[in-house]
Amino acid sequence: MLLSLFLLRVRDYWQLPQFWAEDGATFFHDSFCYGAKSLFLPYAGYFHLAPRLTALLSTLWQPLYAPVIYFWTSIALTALVVFLVLSPRLSLPFRPLLAFAIITVPNGAEVCGNITNIQWYLAIGTLTILLMEPSEKRSITACEAMYVITAGLTGPFTLFLAPLFVARLLLHRKNPVIRQRLIVLTLFALLAACIQVVPIVAASAGGMFSNSTHGTQSVFSDSNYILLVIPAQVALHLGSPFISGFCHIVKPVFSTISVCDVSVAYIAMLLFVLSVIAIQTMRGNYVFENLSFLYFSAILLAAAYAKSDGHVNDFNAFNIGGRYFFIPNILLYWSLLLAIKNSSSRSIPITLLLLASLSMTVNFNSWPREDLHWREWITSANKSDAKKIPINPRGWTIDMSCR
Repeated sequence: MLLSLFLLRVRDYWQLPQFWAEDGATFFHDSFCYGAKSLFLPYAGYFHLAPRLTALLSTLWQPLYAPVIYFWTSIALTALVVFLVLSPRLSLPFRPLLAFAIITVPNGAEVCGNITNIQWYLAIGTLTILLMEPSEKRSITACEAMYVITAGLTGPFTLFLAPLFVARLLLHRKNPVIRQRLIVLTLFALLAACIQVVPIVAASAGGMFSNSTHGTQSVFSDSNYILLVIPAQVALHLGSPFISGFCHIVKPVFSTISVCDVSVAYIAMLLFVLSVIAIQTMRGNYVFENLSFLYFSAILLAAAYAKSDGHVNDFNAFNIGGRYFFIPNILLYWSLLLAIKNSSSRSIPITLLLLASLSMTVNFNSWPREDLHWREWITSANKSDAKKIPINPRGWTIDMSCR
């Protein structure tokens, strides 16, 4: 059912498979031009194992079918993450709702249905495996370890998650069953993190992350950014989902409702949500889980702004840069679900989740993709390697000359 709902959200993508951004411009291009060597090529400062494996495997068929293979591979990996969240070994309440949040979160419009952004889903899966109870079968633990290192080599997230593996191992060091599993998973997480550090350090030394007039230093040294811009943007992406659905319904009738357009209201809502979560966390249940969610969200956003390279204002629009708030948005909903279980008065977290559900409904559809006639272009490119093939979004191309 959940997979069907997700396919409904991305119905344009399976009805008309198209490359999205780096799907074609980077991963297809590199596998087409360099073959297996492309597996070891970093992009944006880190490795992308899952997209590059997908691209390499797609070369076994005609290039015409590559967008179809990319799309359905991303769907399969998303389904795997949902399967992990639904596992009875995940000792969190409301598991179907946890999984439901993954496929309906408003910030997911850009990341769903493409292999370029599968790293965001895989990171959720890694966090889920960390919070699972151990299996009696060693083969399951081995599969989990393979998932951790594969996801760890697909994006930089294991750098942030590795400390949580270490922390959970220390918490359960006296339990031999849990400890044995966590030792294996922690070692694989640390291995992936160490491997990812190499291209990240090289990219940083080469100036990849500081080549603009408002690089990392200016963003975090400017008090206007810290006190005004960043809080307003974070509230837009994390606070407005609790307001926007309600506003979408009532504003056509009550056009004078200004709360829908005021960032102060978004900030107030986000602070209220966080206070509800904090109060429930102090009750003593799911402390590690909530602190993990808070830590992971905070460090992801800090890294996003550190890497923004002076393009901080791009985050002012909900759909631009929304992928950076995809995981924090999900974890915010997860914490509210835990608050329902924790709370003696459940009406507040339930009301907040109902408001969020309205926003999920309003923002359910993914970005539409334009038909750029991949079949005609790739057929023509086979005859002339100098072709540049246009792909979605507009302005992106694949250089088939391999230059």
